[in-house]
Amino acid sequence: MKKRILSILLALVMALSLLPTTVLAANEEPASIKYGTYGSSTVWTEDEKCAGSIVYEDKGVKLSKVATPTANDNEYEITLTVETTTTSSTTAASAATVLVIDTSGSMEFCAECGNDIDWKNIGHANDCKYKRENSYESRMDAAKAAAKAFLAAYSGRTEDSADPLNYGRYLAIVPFSTNVGTTTDWLDVSNKADYDEALNAINALNAGGGTNLERGLYTANEKLEDNAVKDISYKNVIALTDGEPTFYGEPINDFLDLFGPGDPAGGGSYCDEDTYNETKDAATALKKNATLYTVCFGVANERMKKSYDEWTGRYDYWDITVGDYLENNIANADCAYNAENTDALNEAFKNITKTITSGISAGTVNDPLPAGGVVTARNGYAKTWELDPDDAERTVEGNTTTYTYTKTYTVTIDPGQVVDGTDYQPLNGKTTFKSGDTVLEFPVPAGKVTPITYTVKYEYTGTVPADATELPGEDTCRYGDTVTVAAGATATGYTFSGWTTEDVTVTSGKFTMPD
Repeated sequence: MKKRILSILLALVMALSLLPTTVLAANEEPASIKYGTYGSSTVWTEDEKCAGSIVYEDKGVKLSKVATPTANDNEYEITLTVETTTTSSTTAASAATVLVIDTSGSMEFCAECGNDIDWKNIGHANDCKYKRENSYESRMDAAKAAAKAFLAAYSGRTEDSADPLNYGRYLAIVPFSTNVGTTTDWLDVSNKADYDEALNAINALNAGGGTNLERGLYTANEKLEDNAVKDISYKNVIALTDGEPTFYGEPINDFLDLFGPGDPAGGGSYCDEDTYNETKDAATALKKNATLYTVCFGVANERMKKSYDEWTGRYDYWDITVGDYLENNIANADCAYNAENTDALNEAFKNITKTITSGISAGTVNDPLPAGGVVTARNGYAKTWELDPDDAERTVEGNTTTYTYTKTYTVTIDPGQVVDGTDYQPLNGKTTFKSGDTVLEFPVPAGKVTPITYTVKYEYTGTVPADATELPGEDTCRYGDTVTVAAGATATGYTFSGWTTEDVTVTSGKFTMPD
């Protein structure tokens, strides 16, 4: 008798039976989320102590990153919170700032077009707004106005009262040209008497001479080591200049200096190699004690002169502009500003003022995702988050102001990209809050990975013989598992042709579970 062939079907279906497990996990957050940090490593390490928040008491900062499972497998909502506090102390100083202001001869040039103007107001560029006016605003005038605006904001004084506030907003003023001019002592400008003294010092600034930025920075650093401010942790220096450094060091005296000190070392009209390096070294030393801001006024795109040939009357130039020199060699990272005119100068000082007066309340959050595409994000995610105190929720209690910033977004783990054996996947890379030179680390949550699972189910098709072998039992398998197909079935009078499926490719009785 001719034997019939029975076709047997192997079917793969999604494991609906996993749904109760997912719902249970969503209701048990501690089992679904773990927290940890990266530290100096590139590897996430669980830290049971942080529990989603880290408090930096010495900085007045609390950083939180909390993950909550959604109703969907491998999906989490992230809540990122930065909480900062500032205190106006009545017993201790809170800030020390030095204004290092260029008073060289070129500071008398027009603040708008940058030209040297004679006493008849002649010499303006054709498009300068002062060309047809009877007077003009010099760079010196603009610098003094910007410095006075900074003084008003920095002092914390909101009304013209004679009562001392004693906020500890210390300020020193260091003018420089060929040499350092008359400097002020440290003044607590939150108090009216010191405020007025600082205001008078700014009003008294006059332009003339060369550009000895090195001595200005050196003197500022000396000021920062004074006993009056040595215990203050929050220190800043703002250096404004309208040209390349042309001198360095103290005046060099010889027998010809009958009427006062001589010039210091340097080219005088150009930045020789020694001046270049000595100024850079002074800035490097200063940045160990304070955050150094620079404002390049009117000359950011001018190439720096390196030497002068008296025979040809020509200058040799450095392959760097004044703006780039200040940004790359003098200022702290992200603390260099270029201002081509008065409006740009005021904007630069406004930004610096906000940063300094906000203290550590402002900054930048760097919030990367893990490498390799294992986690994706949406619904408000951004790798970089700039914190502006104007956007924060602000609460005041006594002399303490708290700024709270909050951001939420959604992330999804791709189980197919997770390294084998990983039960918890970090939902972000190393996340940091940076304010000035201060960099603090957030805790980073790791979400429980719900693997892609299938139920392998065997079925007969067609008319099934009464004595056919009982079907193999169902089997639940994860993505990537190697599955061995069950042994062949038997039935009297039939030849088994094999299990068949259109969902996977079976090779030598095995297949790999797809994603």
